[in-house]
Amino acid sequence: MEHSWLIADSRADALQSERQTFASVLEAAILDDHRAILGHRIETKQAHASLLTIASFSPDPNRARTARLLANDYLESCRSLILGG
Repeated sequence: MEHSWLIADSRADALQSERQTFASVLEAAILDDHRAILGHRIETKQAHASLLTIASFSPDPNRARTARLLANDYLESCRSLILGG
């Protein structure tokens, strides 16, 4: 979502909505240890942001392509959890 804002991607609003839905599902599923879940979310967000930065700005086309494919695969994994596969 934040990366979409950065690069003026027209999908930013849709990604924001998906992010909120996923966060709501995750919050509902947490029984204890909210700190660990929050820590995992922060680490995951940073890792995904790194992939998107490489995908968008790397001068190496192979590295950019690999990062873009990996970022898309991770996003699709999250979507499948939200939408039930």
